[in-house]
Amino acid sequence: ETANLPAAPQLMNATHFVIIGFSILVLIVISVNVMASARGRVDSGKSSTLLSKLEVRVTRLEQMTSQIHTVELQTLDLLTRTLNESQRASPPPPVNTSHINEQPPPPPPGTTTSPPSRILPEVPCGDNGQAIQTKYGYVQCVLLGNELLSRSFINHGAWLQCEGVLALFPKDKLEKGQGTFLDVGANVGSCGFLAAYQGVRTIAFEPAPRNTDVLQRTIALPTNKQWAQKNYRIITSGCSNRSDKTTINVQKGNSGNSIVGELSDVDLKAIGGLYMKEDITLTRIDDHVKEHVDLMKIDTQGHELKVIQGAEKTIKNFGIDTIFFEFAPRWQKAQNVVAYAVLIQLWNFGFDIYTGRQKTVVQPDEFIPLCQRYQATRFTDLIARANPMFPGGKNRTPIPLPGDKGVNTTRVKLVKEGKIPPTWGKEEDNCVGPI
Repeated sequence: ETANLPAAPQLMNATHFVIIGFSILVLIVISVNVMASARGRVDSGKSSTLLSKLEVRVTRLEQMTSQIHTVELQTLDLLTRTLNESQRASPPPPVNTSHINEQPPPPPPGTTTSPPSRILPEVPCGDNGQAIQTKYGYVQCVLLGNELLSRSFINHGAWLQCEGVLALFPKDKLEKGQGTFLDVGANVGSCGFLAAYQGVRTIAFEPAPRNTDVLQRTIALPTNKQWAQKNYRIITSGCSNRSDKTTINVQKGNSGNSIVGELSDVDLKAIGGLYMKEDITLTRIDDHVKEHVDLMKIDTQGHELKVIQGAEKTIKNFGIDTIFFEFAPRWQKAQNVVAYAVLIQLWNFGFDIYTGRQKTVVQPDEFIPLCQRYQATRFTDLIARANPMFPGGKNRTPIPLPGDKGVNTTRVKLVKEGKIPPTWGKEEDNCVGPI
């Protein structure tokens, strides 16, 4: 009832205007009828009779107007009294002022507050980059132009998702500046530099030339040398299950959406966006990492299965505690990978799979339904945690990978023959389809 009180004055005003409008309408209608009758009878020579009737009608009109005005006043009086009684019976709720003294949320552990993010034109970041004062206190180079990630740094001083990623890092180690973070698909270092700034040893894999140039310039900034050169290591290759040379497709305006491999025009069109092709090299994590890893972030737009396969020795010999990765059936389909194969591979390596919204393990019989849930959407974030009962997959019964180590061999054959269908419908469902 209290919530409806402000509407009462509006109702009163509306009633007022409706009554007045109705009165005017009645006057107009009666006047028109009188004039029409008068005009029709003037020629008949009965002027005196017409004038007499006209006087009677005017008198009636005055009486009706008086009655309407009386009803109007009574209605307005009733509404006013009703409103006053309602306000006395139900006083408005008190104003909530608790937010006035609220403090902003604290910064991530180990970080410091700083001025709002801004461009620093006097700081050199090369022909491809621009310097940004981050919200955490350090300066970082990002790409020039209307880049999605660059806009986030300019507006917020960060790529805010990285705070959620590093929340998965062991808190005690983060506070002490210990541990190791693998940033696979580092882009311009949004997450990696945040970890390194807090003292965490960071190993970043990034193949795109423009991104690696910006990464190296961030490290070289005089203000960053003390911590960046000590804690941050760049490997200018993409991660896979073998060393090789290939192409990367970089989306214009969003370099973070870079897809590895020779993709057909049909696949690129289905994924969406305009892409530039660049030549890159591929390597394995096993060839570079010989230590325990606390957290690995994988952001490789559908190449996750091969990234994990290339880290098998690291997982089994040294251990990776947690993996944060994107799960996108559409991107994996473009690379001829059976989408749910990455979930099976992680399971076989001793990891339990969690979605971002649940704390229970996704069981193997739920892998295909999970895949189908995101078949038509862009992606979702998943978390893989090493199960200490099955280190590196020991003592866990492996599940056979679909296709050839997860590769959709039927689709590979169709692509080579130029027979890949132009649609992405049920006939080519990447979660249960032909392998």
